[in-house]
Amino acid sequence: MNTDYKCPYCKSKYTSSNKLLKNWKSVRAHTSNCKLNTKEFTICEYYGPISFTTINSYTNIASFKKDYPYLSFSEGIFKQLRKHNKIKLKEQSWDTESIIKAILEFYTTEKYVPTARNFDSNPKYPSRTTVTKYFESWNTAIEAAGLISNFSTYGKTVTAKDGNKYRSALEAHFVNEFLMNKYEYNYEVFYPNKLWLYDFYLPKLDLYIEVNGLIDTPEYAQKLKDKISFNKKEKRNLLVISKYEIYASPKREITDLIKNADLL
Repeated sequence: MNTDYKCPYCKSKYTSSNKLLKNWKSVRAHTSNCKLNTKEFTICEYYGPISFTTINSYTNIASFKKDYPYLSFSEGIFKQLRKHNKIKLKEQSWDTESIIKAILEFYTTEKYVPTARNFDSNPKYPSRTTVTKYFESWNTAIEAAGLISNFSTYGKTVTAKDGNKYRSALEAHFVNEFLMNKYEYNYEVFYPNKLWLYDFYLPKLDLYIEVNGLIDTPEYAQKLKDKISFNKKEKRNLLVISKYEIYASPKREITDLIKNADLL
């Protein structure tokens, strides 16, 4: 990242009031009044001056953003620049085939099924808006690529093969693949403090289970941390199983997961 805060036109490091330019935002303000401004650059608050010649050397915005992942200006700014004939770049065109290819590329590279957030945060891939433009939903696109849908969303009741309803497809899948016809299990058992619920309890193993959907919020992370601390203090066997472990191929048995968690 360029940190030489100076005007790309007059090369000054100072404002008109002789104050030192401290960031690219202040440089951008300076260039708006610079008499030598030839309007050859756009000023990004992270990368600094980027020439329009450099931008136009790319085939599309996605490829440009790949080299500038921390770009601090939006597609709206690109539209304005195109309107004033400064750049010619357009968003990469997508269709069902290229979207599926992108999903499989991510899966091959990262070793897990992408979430909509993964794509929204990476300009190399189509946004969730683009994906849902061509597919009924995000999970429909994932399934079209031959992968297991991302079932991290809670609040959607799903019936498992045991005929019971669960709060998420992830929990229903866990029942189908790990518990049904293998263990006696109780669903949503209260903690002794009555504040929380265990997702599952297996009496035979005296094992409490938390299915971790990897919900990316500080509140969820803190609550899980508090639960783990509580069970350690009370000397209860708690197994936290992530969605990646649940959907892993080949599937591992609960007893194997317990051994790796040092619970046996």
